Amino acid sequence: MQDAPAAQRYLDAISVHSPVVRDLLARGRATGVLIAPFVAERNFKPGEVMIAQGSKPAELMVLIDGHATASATVETDGRMSEPETVSELGPMDVVAEVSTFTGLPAIATLTAKTSVRALGFSAAELGKLSAASPATGLGLLHRFAENLAEKIVRTRHPAEAAAGALEHAGNALPLVVEGTDIIEKLRSIRAFHWADDDVTDAVANLFTVREVVEGEVVMQDGEVSNGLMLLVSGTAMVQVDAATARGFRGGEPHPEYVLLGEAGFLLGRPRAGTITARTHCCLLELPSARFVELAAASPHFAEMLLCGILVAVSRKLVDTSEMRARYEATIDGSWKDWFAGEELFIKRYGAW
Repeated sequence: MQDAPAAQRYLDAISVHSPVVRDLLARGRATGVLIAPFVAERNFKPGEVMIAQGSKPAELMVLIDGHATASATVETDGRMSEPETVSELGPMDVVAEVSTFTGLPAIATLTAKTSVRALGFSAAELGKLSAASPATGLGLLHRFAENLAEKIVRTRHPAEAAAGALEHAGNALPLVVEGTDIIEKLRSIRAFHWADDDVTDAVANLFTVREVVEGEVVMQDGEVSNGLMLLVSGTAMVQVDAATARGFRGGEPHPEYVLLGEAGFLLGRPRAGTITARTHCCLLELPSARFVELAAASPHFAEMLLCGILVAVSRKLVDTSEMRARYEATIDGSWKDWFAGEELFIKRYGAW
């Protein structure tokens, strides 16, 4: 069932929240009537289970009216605990986005506390919406990425985010890129191979190349910057305090690059750690203010970049100490064995 008024309420709410989202939705002339065919209305009675722990939701949901409770059980010494309330949710809260973007199962049961009306967005329908109105689709994807980044900040101290974010990246090999041409560097990233034809001068001119030498600070804890960085070659180390330092190189969850600075890019927050080059490094930087220009120059490439950001922030949220414990209590084995990466989301998204 389509619900244009409810869809319009959500668009109005997120337009106020984020200038980038507001600009993208304005470019797409987004309305509730426009997005309603790609959204499923969901209605739940008080006490009804909306999402079961361990299930794999087929869509993320935005609560429009009503309230819900998230509860989870944890296995300890082979015995399951009683359900424990982990959060209360209300209008405009988003749930199940990690499952939508990664394929991981739900780590909590969501139960309607009152009558609940929600909007369901599946990856496939998001892809169809983006095909019909690229700027509108990008606006929604950008807002979902912001939601995930906000959850990371709420789940743990921001300084911990930098260390946890990069601790997976120790096994990938760095990509050596010859030359200084930005188009060449962007096309060398395999995760963007669907968008090679979209990497034009108009796209490349929005990025800046930054070369840093061994020992040079790439990113300083506490500095105010909203640039997204793609480390495409070299190795570096992130440090959040004297006792917490981790090395990383050539990237996870992507084979050829590491995304740095997503929280600043999405939310305008200060940097949450200091990153220092261990070897000569090459980075490509995109200021958040230029994302709308990127969307105009190449909606397809902007979609690819946002897919990467969505998977990266999903993974970072999963790897918070609190969330990791819940995942490993919910699934059989390590959550890392279940993590599908951007390839799964892109296939489900259906745009390529």
